[in-house]
Amino acid sequence: MIVGPVIEVVTHVSGLVFVLYFCLIWDWKLTLMALIAVPILILVTKYFGTKLRINFRKHRRRIGDLNGLLQDNISGIRVIKAFAREEYEFERFDEKNEKNFESRLKLGIYCLEFLGR
Repeated sequence: MIVGPVIEVVTHVSGLVFVLYFCLIWDWKLTLMALIAVPILILVTKYFGTKLRINFRKHRRRIGDLNGLLQDNISGIRVIKAFAREEYEFERFDEKNEKNFESRLKLGIYCLEFLGR
C-alpha cells in the first residue's frame, strides 16, 4: 500500500533533479532567477490551500446538513402532511439551501483569487 506513493515520490523527485541539472547546465543564471520565485509560490499556495481546505470542509458539512434534512423530510412526508408542516419544512429547506449556495459562492471566489482571474 505504501509502495505506490513511494515510487511516485521517487519518480517525481528524480525527474525534478534531472530537469534542474539540465537547466543549470543550459543557462545557470536564468535557472537561478526562475528558482527565486519558488518560495513565493509556496507561500501563496500554502495560504490559499488553507483557505480552500477550511471552506471545502464547511461546504461539505452544509451539503451533509441539506441531504440529512431532505432525507428526513422524504422519510417523514406522511407526518409532515398530517400535521400540516409543509410550509415550515419549505422554509427550513430554503434556509439550508441558501447557506449551501453562499458557501459554494465563497469557494468559487477563493478559487478565482487563487487562479488570478
